[in-house]
Amino acid sequence: MVDVYKTVETKSGKINNVLNFINNNNFYFAIGRSFPWDDDEDPPVPSSTARQLDDVILYKKCMYAAPVVQSGCGTVQVTNCGDFFFKGDTWEVIDLEKTPDSVLEEIDPSFILIEGVLEAREYTQFRSMALFMNLSFVAGTNVNKLTYSPSEVSSTGVMYRVVYHTPIISTPNKVCRLKMLIKL
Repeated sequence: MVDVYKTVETKSGKINNVLNFINNNNFYFAIGRSFPWDDDEDPPVPSSTARQLDDVILYKKCMYAAPVVQSGCGTVQVTNCGDFFFKGDTWEVIDLEKTPDSVLEEIDPSFILIEGVLEAREYTQFRSMALFMNLSFVAGTNVNKLTYSPSEVSSTGVMYRVVYHTPIISTPNKVCRLKMLIKL
């Protein structure tokens, strides 16, 4: 006789995972690659097995994380027609303080928007970006900062996503908004 198991992840379990992920509040963007790709207009595809980002310029604390869903314009749960546009879809940020658990279970948010900001003075240019969770710092490092040099980081923790792109060049007196959409 063969044992048969039938399981399902509960909606409340999914919501709990999303909330725990967001409440961790220990996300960092790493930006890197100050020098050109072989073809700067056509960067290579990153490896899905990557655990580190090469040529890190800095690590930047993420300032915002929220669950999001594809916009359901006109539904009871969605109050407007999207907060941002990403890869052809409109997305709605879910306000956790105003959204009851019963509605969260119904809309089933499994995507997280994570954001940070780079000041123009913090970089000249970069071509790669990664999202890390649970960085560890070298003893004596001030852990209340928003920006860290690679020499201040002893362990990068878990890398969730890596992006290679064409050059992003600093513009005086402007900020660079870092955004990633990840699926849990």
